[in-house]
Amino acid sequence: MMLGLGFVTPWLLAGLAAAAIPFVIHLLASVRAKEVRFPTLRFLRMSMEKTARRRRIQHWLLLLLRAAALALLAMAAAEPFQNAVGGWQAGQRHAAVIVLDNSLSMSVKREEGTCLDIAKRQADNILGADDAPALAAVAATNGRTGQVQLSADLEALRKAVRAVAPSAGRAALPGLVEQAAGVLAKADCPKKTIYLLGDVQKISYEELATARELARAEGVYLLVVDVGQQGAANAAVTDVEISPERLANQPVGFKATVTNASPRARQVRVVLRGQGGQSEPVTKDLAAAGSAGDSGTVWLSRTFARAGEVTGDVAILDDDDLNEDNARRFHITVAPAARALVVGGPGDPNDSPKLSPTWCLEASLSPWAAGEKAWPIERRTVAAAGMADNDVAWADIVFLSNVPALTETQTRTIERFVKGGGTLVVAMGPDVNVAAYNRLLAPAGLLPGELGEAVGQVGADADAMAVTAIDVEHPYLAGFYASASEFPRVLVWRHVPLRAAGANVRTLLALPGGRAILTVHPLGDGRVVCCTTTASPKWSDLAVRLGPPMWIRMTLSAPRTMRSPESYPPGETVEIRPGAGAGAERVSVTLPAERTGATAAVENATVRMTERGAVATFRNTTKAGVYAWRAEGKGSDRETPSGEFVVNAPGAESRLAKFDAGEFVAMMRAKGFARVYAGASVDQVHRAVEADSEPVPWWDRVAAAVILLLVGEAMAANLRRSRERAL
Repeated sequence: MMLGLGFVTPWLLAGLAAAAIPFVIHLLASVRAKEVRFPTLRFLRMSMEKTARRRRIQHWLLLLLRAAALALLAMAAAEPFQNAVGGWQAGQRHAAVIVLDNSLSMSVKREEGTCLDIAKRQADNILGADDAPALAAVAATNGRTGQVQLSADLEALRKAVRAVAPSAGRAALPGLVEQAAGVLAKADCPKKTIYLLGDVQKISYEELATARELARAEGVYLLVVDVGQQGAANAAVTDVEISPERLANQPVGFKATVTNASPRARQVRVVLRGQGGQSEPVTKDLAAAGSAGDSGTVWLSRTFARAGEVTGDVAILDDDDLNEDNARRFHITVAPAARALVVGGPGDPNDSPKLSPTWCLEASLSPWAAGEKAWPIERRTVAAAGMADNDVAWADIVFLSNVPALTETQTRTIERFVKGGGTLVVAMGPDVNVAAYNRLLAPAGLLPGELGEAVGQVGADADAMAVTAIDVEHPYLAGFYASASEFPRVLVWRHVPLRAAGANVRTLLALPGGRAILTVHPLGDGRVVCCTTTASPKWSDLAVRLGPPMWIRMTLSAPRTMRSPESYPPGETVEIRPGAGAGAERVSVTLPAERTGATAAVENATVRMTERGAVATFRNTTKAGVYAWRAEGKGSDRETPSGEFVVNAPGAESRLAKFDAGEFVAMMRAKGFARVYAGASVDQVHRAVEADSEPVPWWDRVAAAVILLLVGEAMAANLRRSRERAL
């Protein structure tokens, strides 16, 4: 750490004038003797002049040493101290920025209240103390804080401290601390401090080591007040994955991850709440935090009786020190049925109908006769030449099966459909015109890349290639079998090779050498699936081994109403779409209530027209919970559009692993941050800084040594003069 020098009693530095005493005495004692010539000694003149010159040099060195000794004695009397560059000393004019950590983990309960309550009291004490800063600013790590600005109105700042509310996100520290350091560096105060009042949670505070502007800010101190609770008892729902098949009267699966952040093992009860009430609790045993088994998976399921928007949550029923993360909310749209459009090619008239790719897709998507059994898929089949815009607009998923080519108009229609959230499945076949596909579909992004001419033979004597790579993690294939080795062996006789796939293409099935058989890639809000073999058994046995359940899963997960996010992270901007015909001028959004029974705040967002219709942008999403919105304005006599969206805290914020004060300071010092101190209270941190500014005891020893040196030198000089007189 770079050090600077100061003095406890700087007025005693006037004693430095004592350094001139040896020179004054020398001048007063230098009396010029009368010159008398002595002829007989003239031969000694040269030798005497040399000796005199040497003695004069020695006297001047002695004078300088005496002056330096007296100066050191004066400095020692002024009690010098050392501190970090920039200086931090009680009584100096002070500028401070108070940063309040209001992240989710600060809602942990302690005996004195939540961690945020304690931090706010500490901040209030800083602003209300006798040695309060002359200039100050208050900023919260989460929420709409604006630019940091120093103010002399401390009472207004105390009100701002009391207004800081808890949020659901992670603490955004580096940027805010760097901004505070930049503001303080320009302040005209000798003492500049950033007070960071928080729980020193590792996932957030370790990022402070990247705040290089803090290290470069001249004279700015970072004082961290740790108000966190070590070893808090907390279990949380840290993630929920919902199956893509979300249809009325069909089971919807919920995979919940629960995590124990407590120092002891815990047992939790997990339920699903929403349309249909509360499910039966599922019990899960979790190991102590930091050990194997501190996280686990709970599987839940719900069949929704009707289609529409559904809001609910997966929750832990047991209270702990941080109840705010005991529930994870979701908002999904349940579709009445998935609508599949099969666009069929001509097929071979010499083949059996059951070898037709179109027939195979129809049989997979509609296995029951009309009215025989309830089925969640509605299917239509059209010939390629007759495919119209209204056919595509009706569908959630479109299958192009052995279609020779599309017209330019049909290509644009399909492109708009996919970019708007639809799913396109392109399956090859003997009638596909590869050149036409490369000319129209590939440039539009409706293929994963350019295609080559079909390779391989068909027939009883044809050589087959086995699929060797299967992406069992992708939702289209996940869960069919426990591992890739258990999947049935898929043989391919003939396929259309993919010359070069784009960077965002994911291969689900591949032959040796990485030759793709099934790929998927995003396009706009939708996706494109490409099968380089046919949907019939003529080119491969994919249609027999894996095709039907795969095509069904693609279809069930395709409804475009499911494209809206299930939840948003805190701080995310939400786009609300009230509908083009609603005549809405604004959208009122009701925020989650602070507590049960409290009145919820309402904010308005202005509606604007875009290429994709009416949109209202809402940004105040710092709290976790359910946000209800309602369109307002023209057309109030008609049915008013309304809806909901949910915000969930990041799962990592529930871990609660934290630094202790010494560990945090050591980490920061190792990264080159010299002016960083931490403690459990403001007073403790102040004492730590002041300890580095205490008078240095070894100056007392320097003073004693100087006095002894001066006394010894005086005695030696007197003894020398006595001997000279005796001679």
